[in-house]
Amino acid sequence: MTDLFEKLIKIFIGEFVEAIIFIILLLVAGALPNDNISKQLITMIIVIWAILGIGTPFVIFLEMEKEIINILKVIK
Repeated sequence: MTDLFEKLIKIFIGEFVEAIIFIILLLVAGALPNDNISKQLITMIIVIWAILGIGTPFVIFLEMEKEIINILKVIK
C-alpha cells in the first residue's frame, strides 16, 4: 500500500508543479504589451493545459493498474 501512496504523492506533486509552471506562463503572456499576441498565447497555453489535464486520469490508471486490480480482487 505504501507503493500506491508514493505513486499518488508523486502524481500530485507533478500536477502541482505543472500548475505553477502554467500559471507563470499565463502571467508572462498576460504582461506582453501586444494584446493580440498576448490573447493568442494565453489561449494556446490554456488549450495545452486542458489537453494535459485530460490525460492525467489515464496516467494515474496506467501507473497504478496493478494496485487497482489487486484492490478489486480483495473487494471481490
